Amino acid sequence: TRKLFRSGDSEYLLNRTPCRLKDIVNILYDSGIGKDGYSIIGQGKVDEIISAKPENRRGIFEEAAGIAKFKSQKVEAERKLGRTRENLTRLKDIIYEIERQLEPLKKQAENAKKYLDYKGKLKDYEVNAYIYQYDNASEVKGKIQEKLDGILEQLKLRQEELQNANKEYANAMAEINNIDKMIDGFHSQILELSVGIEKQSSEIQILRERTNHLNMQNDKISLDIQNSEKYIDKCKDELDFKQNLIEDKKKEIEMLNQSYNELSNEYLKVIDELALNEDEVNSSQKNMLDTMDKIADIKSNISKYTAEKEFLASQIQEITSQISQLAQELKEKESAKVNFEHSLKKSEEEKQLYAKNFATNKFRIESLTSQIEDEENEKSALNAKIQVYENRHKLLVEWQQEYEGYAHSVKKLLRESKKNAEISKKMVGVLASLIKVPEKFECAVETVLGNAIQNIVTFNEHDAKQLISFLKLNQFGRATFMPITTMKKRSISREDESLLKTKGCYGVASDLIDYDKQIDSVISNLLGATIVVDNMDTALFIAGKTNFSYRIVTLEGDVVNPQGSLTGGSKKSDSVNLISREREIESIVKQIEILKNDFENKKIKIVALKKELEEEKNKTNELFDYKNQAEIKFATESQRLESLLTSINELNQEKFDLDRQRQNYESKLTIIEENLSSIDGLESNASKSRSNVD
Repeated sequence: TRKLFRSGDSEYLLNRTPCRLKDIVNILYDSGIGKDGYSIIGQGKVDEIISAKPENRRGIFEEAAGIAKFKSQKVEAERKLGRTRENLTRLKDIIYEIERQLEPLKKQAENAKKYLDYKGKLKDYEVNAYIYQYDNASEVKGKIQEKLDGILEQLKLRQEELQNANKEYANAMAEINNIDKMIDGFHSQILELSVGIEKQSSEIQILRERTNHLNMQNDKISLDIQNSEKYIDKCKDELDFKQNLIEDKKKEIEMLNQSYNELSNEYLKVIDELALNEDEVNSSQKNMLDTMDKIADIKSNISKYTAEKEFLASQIQEITSQISQLAQELKEKESAKVNFEHSLKKSEEEKQLYAKNFATNKFRIESLTSQIEDEENEKSALNAKIQVYENRHKLLVEWQQEYEGYAHSVKKLLRESKKNAEISKKMVGVLASLIKVPEKFECAVETVLGNAIQNIVTFNEHDAKQLISFLKLNQFGRATFMPITTMKKRSISREDESLLKTKGCYGVASDLIDYDKQIDSVISNLLGATIVVDNMDTALFIAGKTNFSYRIVTLEGDVVNPQGSLTGGSKKSDSVNLISREREIESIVKQIEILKNDFENKKIKIVALKKELEEEKNKTNELFDYKNQAEIKFATESQRLESLLTSINELNQEKFDLDRQRQNYESKLTIIEENLSSIDGLESNASKSRSNVD
């Protein structure tokens, strides 16, 4: 009987006893009947026997004759012999490995014997020590207890100190945080004050220069005021003197006019008396003599008038000379004024030019400072990016060296290949490290290869068998090996090659990757019958044309399998891409080089900008000094021009005063000349009268 289970397993029973199908077949062989036994030939079997091929007919006869049992046993015996040979080969490998390990094991055995001897001695020593400790335990225990009590007390004190220290530490940290906040505030204040101090220092320098200039002006003005006050006092004294002199002259003139009038009246009376009465000639002569005496008195005043006239003439000449000098000095001052105005205009233009250049340089400094800050920020960003790429590169290299992402058995075998040259000689390598896939096709190729990406390529099946034995011996797990000599090539049929020219089809996967031609059979077996296309529509089109005979994969990793099944969906974002690891490392190395070049260029640019900034600062300082000097020069020349204008006004006023004084003297001189002329006429009349008397 046979019992079938829902899981698909089955069980054979003979007389209700579980047995193998092989046992039932052997019993049937012995009985001469079987599932194909022909002791009794059914209807139609004769024609089948006659028309069968010789080898098939031989099988029928052998089964009918009962030889099939022995042939089956022979096949089984040959299969067992083959397995036995394999076991012998494995045993030879094991014997070789054990013989290779005998020498180290011998040393280990000797070390083990020594260890056992030492262990026995140690046990004796430990027993003796235990007995000694047991005998001295109470005393030692008391001492230890005393020490323990002291330690506990010290521990308690230390714990209290620790608690106090923790509290003090917490308070100190709080104070430190407050102090840090205060320091930050002070730093910001210091920064603001530094900026303000720098600004105020420049303003103070300007104000200091202006103060010095104003002090000079003040001293000069004070001196001018003193000179002016002295001159005013002198002028007041002279004015008082002149006014007194004028008053005296006015009185003299009134007296002279009065004397003149009196003399004229007397003279006319004399003439009238002479004309009216000749008899009174004598008395007239006497009167004439009196008149002559008066004229003599008047003439005595003439010398006074003449001296005064000469004095006034000399004064007028001196004033005229002073006026001429003042005019010459005014002319020189006017010429100097023109020169000063021209120089002042030039100084003002120079001051404006320096101020403009200073403002331009200051703006340039601010622009350079901002540019340097931007470049520094970009440099920091580049440095951070370099660190990220270097960390990623370091991680990928470590993964590559530690074979991270590979199965445990593959990882163990690869690590052992580094230590054991014999194992390394039997391996070509892991498939993932033997192929280079363009970035565009990485997803498609890795999806198609699947776990085969971790298969180990060997030179032949014998090497693969030895590596499998090594995995079993060391219990490293299971791995798949792909011997180059046993892998059968696969390819697209000639009839379907024309479909590779379909739009959206990139070609056969084995032709799209780079690999050593030594493993051509392996790559052809895995990818020789795989077509890479752009999307699922193209894949389904080509699959329909080829009757779903090939595996077709899209760039996104969706697969159309032979016989019509489809595989697709999203890919895990955290999956390990073994194919792209080498390419990613190379790409990261190139990117790091580019970023480092950019970083160095940024450093060079920043140094150049800082140098330019320093030059601009020096230039700005020079321009600031020149600007201050120009402002001081402008202020000085403005003051000098103002002083010159004041001096010109004073000279004009002095000239005006001298002109008035000369006019007064000329008026007095005219009056004196008129008086002298009237005296001459009076004398002439007196002479005529005397001649008449005679």
